Amino acid sequence: MQQEPFSFYRDTTLLFGKYIVAHDDEGYASVFYKPSSDGAWAEMPQVYGRTIMLDTANVDKQGEPELLLTIEYKRSGNPDYGTVRTLYVLRPGLTLDSLLAVRIECSDYHHAWENGELYNFGQSQQVTAGYGFLRIGPVRTTCERVRSTAPCECNADDLAQAGRVPFARPGRYRWQRGRLAWFSSR
Repeated sequence: MQQEPFSFYRDTTLLFGKYIVAHDDEGYASVFYKPSSDGAWAEMPQVYGRTIMLDTANVDKQGEPELLLTIEYKRSGNPDYGTVRTLYVLRPGLTLDSLLAVRIECSDYHHAWENGELYNFGQSQQVTAGYGFLRIGPVRTTCERVRSTAPCECNADDLAQAGRVPFARPGRYRWQRGRLAWFSSR
């Protein structure tokens, strides 16, 4: 009997009958999917993060619902840490076709207790998926500085680690002519 590609992971969770989130001994997660009920499990390329969330929505109103994959990249340290969260909309099939990739959050935080220096920056964008649409909200930004001259921006190394995926243009997106297209600002 052939060993499953995720069998050496510490723990696994089956979601929606065709996706497996598997965590290794260091807490990093990978995602596997089954293109067909009688097919073999395949690992999604370049999916590796501490926190991975899966959901589904039938964005193109055709066949199976699309996979909504959110990956959170974290940088932890003392006194600094940061996060970048990216949402991927993937169409299932023999391969997982990427329909959209958007950044939905980034943050950068520094607090040096010895001198009271504080820098806290964050940006987020809400995405709502439904039957035949995606609604993407405006980018919300916060910046707090005390005894700091740090720029109000996300850490460039964190953004590079997360693939430099940008925030999306706010508005409503619909499936048109074989792709997700911006439809309106509401």
